[in-house]
Amino acid sequence: MPMKQDKNTVVFGCKGLAEVMAAHLKLHGKPVAAFTLEQDLLELRTFESLPVVAWESLPQAYPPDKFDLLIPLGWSGVNAVRERIYRQAQALGYRLPGFQSPSAELLAEVHVNSNTIIYGQSLVGLKTQVGENVYISSGSNISHHCVVENHVFIASGVLVGGHSHIERNAVIGLGAVVRSGVRIGQGAFVGMGAVVTQDVAPHSVVVGNPGRRVDITPMQAATRKSSPS
Repeated sequence: MPMKQDKNTVVFGCKGLAEVMAAHLKLHGKPVAAFTLEQDLLELRTFESLPVVAWESLPQAYPPDKFDLLIPLGWSGVNAVRERIYRQAQALGYRLPGFQSPSAELLAEVHVNSNTIIYGQSLVGLKTQVGENVYISSGSNISHHCVVENHVFIASGVLVGGHSHIERNAVIGLGAVVRSGVRIGQGAFVGMGAVVTQDVAPHSVVVGNPGRRVDITPMQAATRKSSPS
């Protein structure tokens, strides 16, 4: 996924994953113009020596014909927040070029201009399809002939076997392992270090080794501790 970056970029967020995103862009010579955050969460006016602008006024301050946008939000709201901001950005006319670290290896059909972010040392295998607004953190391995649908979050060090299917809005936690041919249902939450050997039902939570379903909702799992943002 070559990065079509001919305009300065505004990064959504002003902590955590936004800081990581800005550092990657800077490392690879991609200028960051500003950060943006929704007005009711806006506490800082500057971050990393750059302006922080209210999302609601972003088109006036940094118009879409002059600036690109990246949205490196985590799994807050089981990816619902990232999806909502992504759709709003599209409606406003922003180009969302996505980002692929030069050390990530892709043998896959990755949609360009879709806010798909793939960090270093990750591998996406042959004939794997990766959708829009997908976040794949560093050191993950998505094997061959997989499908990763839109708005999925995959944390660092995840291993996904071949012919697996991860449905939209699913969350795969740090270091989880998904056996070949497994289907992770829409909006499901796979916990940190889980070893998943069977299909995961939509909107369910699986933890442990071997993976077992627990009687909480993905939203409860996602909010037990502060979600990355």
